[in-house]
Order: sequence, then structure tokens, then C-alpha cells
Amino acid sequence: MPSVLLTHSLPHALSLKSQNSSPHLHFVEDQNNSLASALYWIDTLIKASLLAREYGVCVLSYQKCPISQQLSSEDMKEILLQEKFYLTNYSDVELVEYRDE
Repeated sequence: MPSVLLTHSLPHALSLKSQNSSPHLHFVEDQNNSLASALYWIDTLIKASLLAREYGVCVLSYQKCPISQQLSSEDMKEILLQEKFYLTNYSDVELVEYRDE
């Protein structure tokens, strides 16, 4: 089963990348636009999943930032539609969360 390995730690991500000989993506949340960040996260997750399908594993590191604004109900609907698309089309990809080392 293809796997996306998730971690908050960039050094850990680079170590996982080296251990698995896999591609690596890094996501940084936009503190000024919560909707764009949420949609970009899903897009990054899709890209990582496609790479995981191709290579067997993809490492995805991400930086946690505080959300600076609240999302409207319309924004949430858009995010939920995108998440539903992801869950429907990428159910074969396992997401594995790694604790920071």
C-alpha cells in the first residue's frame, strides 16, 4: 500500500526521505488566508499521494502555524467538498503520522 509519511520536523522528514529513497514535499500554512491554506493543504496532500502511488512512499513535512482568521460556513463547505474528493479518490494511500524526533 502506498504511504504518505507526515511529520512536523523538517530534519526528520529529510531523514525519512533518505531512509526510504522517496520524494519529499514541505507545506507551510499561510497565516493570512485560512481558506487558501486549507485548500493548498489538500492540494499538497493529493500531490504527495500521487507521488506515493508512483514511488511507494512520499514524505510530507508541514509547519504548524496559528490560524489568524475564522473560516466562514461557505469556506468550510468548499474545504469539505475537497476533502471528500480526496478521501474518495485516494483511499488506497495510507497516511502515517510520525512524532517529531
